[in-house]
Amino acid sequence: MNKSNKRYFEKRGSVSISELSKLFNVTEETVRNDLAELQSDNTVKRVRGGAFLIEPSDNEVPFGIRSEMLKNEKKQIAKTCIQFIKSGDTIALDSSTTVNCLAKEIEQSDLSITVITNSIVMPIF
Repeated sequence: MNKSNKRYFEKRGSVSISELSKLFNVTEETVRNDLAELQSDNTVKRVRGGAFLIEPSDNEVPFGIRSEMLKNEKKQIAKTCIQFIKSGDTIALDSSTTVNCLAKEIEQSDLSITVITNSIVMPIF
């Protein structure tokens, strides 16, 4: 990866395949192949629809990036889960991005529940 490409990744944090395709005027298949090569070198981590730059100190994908990954699927999971929650319930929610989607659904609902969580980004009810 050349310096200007790496700077682009650093600036954006993550990039989409379509974004890179337009930026470098190449096909999306070419971008996928290049990202696969960069992933094998442990330069980037591929995710559905794009990639993010791996820093040597990174242990996991940043929350902000994870929250954008598979966003529609997470919303669908949240909409399904909320059907099982009733007013008066006490529930425990972890700090995952999927559960954060559920917390947002709960926040927008009329449910009156008690939430126990270890998350620092969970919406306040």
